[in-house]
Amino acid sequence: MNKYRLFIVVCLSLLLWQGVQAQRIHEILFCNTIDRSIGKSVEIDNDRALDEIGCIGGYIGYEVVEHVYQGKDCTRKNLINLLETLDCSNKDIIFFYYSGHGVHANTNFEDKLPQMCMNTNIESQFVPVHLVDEMLAKKGPKLRIIMTDCCNSIDQSGIVQAKDGLAMERGVTVIKSTHQANYRKLFTEPSGSVIVTSSKLGQSSIGNTLYGGCFSYAFWDLLLKECSSTTGTPTWNDLMKKVQETTVNIASRYNHPQEPYYVVNLNGNNSSSTNAPSYTTPNTTEPAEPAPDGFGQAINQLLAVSDMGKRAKTASDIRRKCFPDGQEATVITVGRNLKTVVDYEDIDTYLDRLSSNKKIARINVIKDKTDTKGKRFFTVTEMRNE
Repeated sequence: MNKYRLFIVVCLSLLLWQGVQAQRIHEILFCNTIDRSIGKSVEIDNDRALDEIGCIGGYIGYEVVEHVYQGKDCTRKNLINLLETLDCSNKDIIFFYYSGHGVHANTNFEDKLPQMCMNTNIESQFVPVHLVDEMLAKKGPKLRIIMTDCCNSIDQSGIVQAKDGLAMERGVTVIKSTHQANYRKLFTEPSGSVIVTSSKLGQSSIGNTLYGGCFSYAFWDLLLKECSSTTGTPTWNDLMKKVQETTVNIASRYNHPQEPYYVVNLNGNNSSSTNAPSYTTPNTTEPAEPAPDGFGQAINQLLAVSDMGKRAKTASDIRRKCFPDGQEATVITVGRNLKTVVDYEDIDTYLDRLSSNKKIARINVIKDKTDTKGKRFFTVTEMRNE
């Protein structure tokens, strides 16, 4: 009887563990933030993707597992190793995002997707987008989203004017029930893949140092608008069409032809902006382990604790482990536009506030910098329950 009970307990524990493990978004960001010509624009893309994917996790109630590679770490070696070693369940979501230079081989026009240059001009270190798709598909997630903001030719360009939407979101993000339902409609219900790149074959992509890539801004802006709407239900096909149209319209104001290319393959239905590309798989290898975001992970674990006494202890543990020997730190909370400063607090005041406020649902750490005196400065966004 005892063995039988033990067996039942073990089975239930495994089921619970699987359920918890299943509710994850694997956020994979590779952004060439050190490039002299586009680095500052790409940094904006990186920060925006960090915040928006974090917000998606907050809306749908999934844990966000971050794999963020910027600048010198944005390499083929790191990408291939991550794709080979990624631990993913069949209920997970994978969101892959790349921002940087891109090119297309002039010998293969069947593949409509570009090659990502990563942070180099060495051709052998470029990574085809279709390879990322194939490797992620083998991991068997419920939904995989592959999004690249890069040129699909050798051209480079430079100016774009962004409009309202995210730029007007100056406060913290408030989780409303209507928004939650719409985000879940897009991210938890469908199965399959969404692949989109910022410009079709033969085109370059534009951006600036104020709003980042034209396409990326249009995508995040329209995702927010579609999911904030109280009329109608958003779909990936409708969203992609609107993103395509908006990108084309913005770029045309500067006499620049740019039309995003996408393939939506969900629940057995396939649609694209043109015919879907056919793929071939190149050989690959290599190793490297991403560093975990200790502070960001720790504060979101604190927010998951409901008992206020335990929260206070958790906050004290975070202070001791993340900032040893009384290291100073300042937390700058910004609005969803990533520009408006909502709050400016020393680390003790900030942790006290998190410990006592049950309305805060999630924190997204956007930047972590240390000055010459060893003081750390965090830029964060905040999601609150309605």
